[in-house]
Amino acid sequence: MEHEGDYRDGDEQGTHRYYYPDAKPRMETTTDAKYNTVYKHFWSPEGVEMLPGGKGTILVRTNSERHFFHVIVNSVTEATFAVQLSNQDTVFAMTTNPGEYKGGMNALAKDIGRTLHYPASARRGGKEGTVFVSMVIRKDGKLADTSVLKGFDPECDAEALRTINALDNWKPGLFEGKPVNSQFVMPIKFKLSGSRR
Repeated sequence: MEHEGDYRDGDEQGTHRYYYPDAKPRMETTTDAKYNTVYKHFWSPEGVEMLPGGKGTILVRTNSERHFFHVIVNSVTEATFAVQLSNQDTVFAMTTNPGEYKGGMNALAKDIGRTLHYPASARRGGKEGTVFVSMVIRKDGKLADTSVLKGFDPECDAEALRTINALDNWKPGLFEGKPVNSQFVMPIKFKLSGSRR
């Protein structure tokens, strides 16, 4: 058994216990009123408590490319990050102060509007949709690792990627007051004027 606990309507209820493949306890959690996972305990494979006082950093999963960690404070997740196995680069997916565009979302929307060009063939074909662009805002405020997570048309996908790469007015995320690499996903909408969709 790797996991035991009760569910109601697909949500965890009460205490849940997780185990390592050798049946040693791995973690014990509950869920608070806001549906946040509350970490009561997390043990290393050797049985060492990793969250004394409800605070610590835990390895939650691993794949062939990355280790995924949660930073726990007061027994709840405060930040998440991944470490690339190939180069040991760290990227935060969630921090208390995430990376953002200087000037906020209004400035970002304005600059996207100025930079984005609707591809002529997509316009002629009446193609509309949203392209989701993933990026890493590096510690120095520069973008890296931009890619299309989900698109709808190759030309619109390429234009969304070009537009994001042309923007250079980013503030890095902060963790414990220090700049960190942080991941960000930006939806770019392509909508023809006069369209009701």
